[in-house]
Amino acid sequence: MVPRTFAVVGVKALGWSSALVPSSAIAVTGNLTVTRATSAGYVSVGPTIAALPKTSTLNVAAGANMANGVTVALSAGKLQAVWDGAVGSSADVIFDVAGYFTAAQTGLTFHALAPDRLLDTSTNLGLTGPFATGSSRALTVGGVDQVPADAASISGNLTIVNATSNGFAFISPTTVSSPTSSTINISAHLAGANGFDVGLSGGSLAIIWVGTVGSTADVQLDVTGYWS
Repeated sequence: MVPRTFAVVGVKALGWSSALVPSSAIAVTGNLTVTRATSAGYVSVGPTIAALPKTSTLNVAAGANMANGVTVALSAGKLQAVWDGAVGSSADVIFDVAGYFTAAQTGLTFHALAPDRLLDTSTNLGLTGPFATGSSRALTVGGVDQVPADAASISGNLTIVNATSNGFAFISPTTVSSPTSSTINISAHLAGANGFDVGLSGGSLAIIWVGTVGSTADVQLDVTGYWS
């Protein structure tokens, strides 16, 4: 129950040759994952965090891998996180950055949309048939339904259903064969969802399911807004 501080601005992320978040950033959007929790509990993330915060960013059961999308302000380019569980418990925390915000007026503008489902492999909407493990598939989003063709990125919700093994899904602008982060973690035969923000590449994005050999999962994607 001791808050810990970690740098966000100027950090070279895993697999990146340069810093991802510039010094002008005042907030970031990303994904918080908790793994190897030795008890039930929760993690809170923010610019400053109390030892016993009144709010939680992610609640988790002992031994489960879980994730939650988050948009959070920075404090001098840093964030704080605290784990609150049973006495003597511990948990590993992973934070993946998906984007950042600055105070300048020259960036992209967000346009909220009525939630709209663009992908449901369980009904062959958008893509046909479930995802096989390790197979990255492209989905066209720009120019579909409410999303304009020139959209630079979207916000939305990614849902996994009918997973035949434990695993995770990762969403990105382009195909990634071995992702180093996850958008949503899921247990076999359970349904789970997580919010996301992701850039588009030529109006498309890519999704990959990673589970045990031979496993499959159905993926649903609902868009809630876009940047242009």
